[in-house]
Amino acid sequence: NRGDIPIPGVSGPAIYRSLRSGDDWTEPELFIYGKTGAGEPTLTADGKKLYFIQLFYDAASESYTSDIFMTEWLDGG
Repeated sequence: NRGDIPIPGVSGPAIYRSLRSGDDWTEPELFIYGKTGAGEPTLTADGKKLYFIQLFYDAASESYTSDIFMTEWLDGG
């Protein structure tokens, strides 16, 4: 998470991405976020799939829940 970059409507952790070219990295960009947050990013060994946990808040029951999601890198970005 990058706490120095305020994101309207996002109060929890977020996942950023940066692309590597040789020894250089691009500036981090917001990739996955939610009102409550996202976290625990884990890449597969080939670097093409990212698994992460998305948090949700249920105002009616005043409780939190989570789910596991996956996003896949396609050639070309």
